[in-house]
Amino acid sequence: MESLILFSPLVSFVLVGLFGRRIGDLASAILTILGGAFAFIFSLQALPKAL
Repeated sequence: MESLILFSPLVSFVLVGLFGRRIGDLASAILTILGGAFAFIFSLQALPKAL
């Protein structure tokens, strides 16, 4: 679970960096936002374990 917190924004960054021009601006923005949102959701799930 903790690795998903780290790797979801990283994967979205790499995908947008490599394929951003091909998939377009809107899809790049959505992919970037989803990477951050997934990291936020996973960190909320890991919060009780950390406390």
